[in-house]
Amino acid sequence: MSGILILLIRQREPEPEKPDQKGNIRSEIMEGYRFIARNQILLLIAISSVIVSVSGGILGGMIALFAIGEIGIQPGPFGIIIGIGGASSFVGAIYTTRVTRKLGVGPTMALGLFIYGSVSFFMPLAPTEIWLAMVFFVIPQVFGDGFWIMHDINEASVQQAVTPEHLRGRVASALKVSEKTGMLIGASIAGIVAELVGLRIALATGSAIFMLAGVVLLHPTIRSMKTIPQSPGDSAKSGESGESDGTDSN
Repeated sequence: MSGILILLIRQREPEPEKPDQKGNIRSEIMEGYRFIARNQILLLIAISSVIVSVSGGILGGMIALFAIGEIGIQPGPFGIIIGIGGASSFVGAIYTTRVTRKLGVGPTMALGLFIYGSVSFFMPLAPTEIWLAMVFFVIPQVFGDGFWIMHDINEASVQQAVTPEHLRGRVASALKVSEKTGMLIGASIAGIVAELVGLRIALATGSAIFMLAGVVLLHPTIRSMKTIPQSPGDSAKSGESGESDGTDSN
């Protein structure tokens, strides 16, 4: 279905500029890391994203084990519960522009992480009564996923805006490598914690780590961001336009 919808897009995009010389992928990813390190906005986003990935590695590996294996929720109802999160994400995407306009880009990004992290604590607190436990699993899907998508949309928009066009692929690749590494670390932590103290504590650990990602975005650089920053290309064009206007006025 996703592929069909992509084929229906009629907007023609400009062809990307071809690089002067072919480099190896490792050097290109490292170039992405160097740019991230020089850009405070991207650096904060990267740190937050890695923390989210560590948390995701913990939660993603433990939720089904806990819900199905320990609580006893059947796979069918559990799948429906997870599907509710998709519907919540759709609603969240619809309201992203409205919420962002009211709160600002940075605050919306941080709020999305804090709400998702907060409601995810319902899962390790789920009682052993199956029907009541299902409610505890539904709450994060209803409230968490909708606000998470608001964070995700704004984060992607900011990342694109502050990265020069010729570096966007390199920066995206560097972030992806970091996120996947974070997930592997999280999965390892999940296994160790679950083995030592149980699935509930492992899930609670994942939720607590997720909250730390929101703390990172409370940095003044992000917190004060009300709109999407102007892209480097647009800034250059504005400068050229200003110089041109100044010349004409003389």
